[in-house]
Amino acid sequence: MDIKRPIVERGDYLGVIALSSPAEQKRLTAGMKYLESLGFKLKVALAPAQSYGTGEHLFAADSAKRRAKALEELFKDKTVTAIISARGGYSAMEVLPLFDFKLAEKNRKPLIGFSDTTAFLIALNQKSKCTTFHGPSVESFA
Repeated sequence: MDIKRPIVERGDYLGVIALSSPAEQKRLTAGMKYLESLGFKLKVALAPAQSYGTGEHLFAADSAKRRAKALEELFKDKTVTAIISARGGYSAMEVLPLFDFKLAEKNRKPLIGFSDTTAFLIALNQKSKCTTFHGPSVESFA
């Protein structure tokens, strides 16, 4: 019987990114504290809550180009075991044409999220064969 390592374990780094709408700071902080209480370390890409309520990027957490680049950096980061969306919302599809799916295929790691992130989950699974989970976002743990 082939026993494999769990996808994530206590002590692992989870990458946190707002692929869609910006997170609400209190909910993001509460969700991050919960994940840390489970023993995970977090690497946060960009500033998921910085543009919350400002309309700076319309409905998005940041520009599509910066979100794509930040996600690529999380995939390249060898210390990050899995990536979890800060929240759902609107605008993940703007990132799709800018993201390097070949880079993700070379650096496979799971992406977890729901709502607007679902479009990215499907594309990532189909184009790079990465494991994806339709599951909670960081704000879900608040």
